[in-house]
Amino acid sequence: MHFLREEERVFAVTPRGEREVTMQDVRDAAAFVVRASLSGGELHELQAGALHLKREAEHFSVRLAGHTALPADVGSAAHWLRGAGETPLHWDVREQLVTLQVCGVTVWNGGPQTAATLGMALALTLEHPGVFFGAGAPFPGAQRTALLPGARPDEKGLRVAAYTSRRFGLHLQDVGRVALPNTEYRTLQRELLGLLRAMTLEQPGAVPALRILEALVVGG
Repeated sequence: MHFLREEERVFAVTPRGEREVTMQDVRDAAAFVVRASLSGGELHELQAGALHLKREAEHFSVRLAGHTALPADVGSAAHWLRGAGETPLHWDVREQLVTLQVCGVTVWNGGPQTAATLGMALALTLEHPGVFFGAGAPFPGAQRTALLPGARPDEKGLRVAAYTSRRFGLHLQDVGRVALPNTEYRTLQRELLGLLRAMTLEQPGAVPALRILEALVVGG
């Protein structure tokens, strides 16, 4: 299933046809999939207008007005928003930390230097670009997620993982991959640059990483 925007109207498109839905239904459905994927099984079901979402074992399904259930994950949730005319990924700043939102849900936060290094890893085509844990990891109170940049021959992308503490380290559980089309990738990087430039006025330690990111994004 995917969503299609035609001027001010939004349609859910399935193999069985089309049905008009509201933009808020699409936002709610996409946010639910992301939030539930990170919840560790605490969220199970949502009704968003004609859309019915439900956890099915290790994945989610979505039904449109009772039709056959179709699988859904974080990547497809981002695709839903994109098809409906909105950008699924956004940076923000909260409490002096850079945050990344996927479908309106905060999935990661980190200091400006870590965020700048993450932006550098996104800009480079590396086979193993690293794992980026958020602020305070792995101690209590930290957001228990990590980001793994990764490029394919045809597109860049960002993988979201949840982690749990084990006796001999951290265990990563894949949550989903969000593809980054070129236009969206460039917008996301410039958005990050704007936030970091403002933040480095108070946190100058991030300036070296910011300068490298500027060279990769602006120069590239």
